[in-house]
Amino acid sequence: MHHLGPLGSGQVGKTANNLVHWAQICAITEALELGRRAGVEVAVLRRALMDGPTDSRTLRELQHMRLTWHAKDLANTAALATEVGLDIPAAATARRIMQGITVADVARLLAGGPLHDPARSNGDEGNFPVTLPEKG
Repeated sequence: MHHLGPLGSGQVGKTANNLVHWAQICAITEALELGRRAGVEVAVLRRALMDGPTDSRTLRELQHMRLTWHAKDLANTAALATEVGLDIPAAATARRIMQGITVADVARLLAGGPLHDPARSNGDEGNFPVTLPEKG
């Protein structure tokens, strides 16, 4: 437990934590998908990431994430940023990306499949501005 300051400081800390957490999920899933498409096994890449500076509880426990509170958490982040007059584009990006990531997507990716279900693909894989060809 950490004492962050006067009344309300704990909520600020939780909001900051939530921003980092959801942004990590976005970055982790995109990094694993990038590696998968480039021919690296997802499990192998994930283990390597866990052994470097990118290691985090989020990376290690990704398969347990329920992905249920991102909309509320990132809306709270946006509200706090507005209140303090801060532009936070990473939060806006995480908010957009998290709308397209499901528990099933993460499970499929961690099992070595594509991040997004090809059956529901709109042609751009949902989150990636660059379409990479599948490695055969």
